[in-house]
Amino acid sequence: MSNGIYCGNPKGYDEGRKRGLEAGATDWRLLLQVDSDEQTGMMWGDMGRLYFMIHKDDLQYRRFDKVWQILQCG
Repeated sequence: MSNGIYCGNPKGYDEGRKRGLEAGATDWRLLLQVDSDEQTGMMWGDMGRLYFMIHKDDLQYRRFDKVWQILQCG
């Protein structure tokens, strides 16, 4: 998404591969994952998950203002 690619379907991931964006994917770290839980009243879309991702350099220097939040639901 940060490269202007719509990732709401598989075509976006194919486009990212064509542009050579896969190489930088290993530079990202999962900082926090929050699952939907009906018992606690947390519901992200349709039983989705929130992912908080951070670039490894930003994590090293504690630049938490650079965190990306991703909602994935199905």
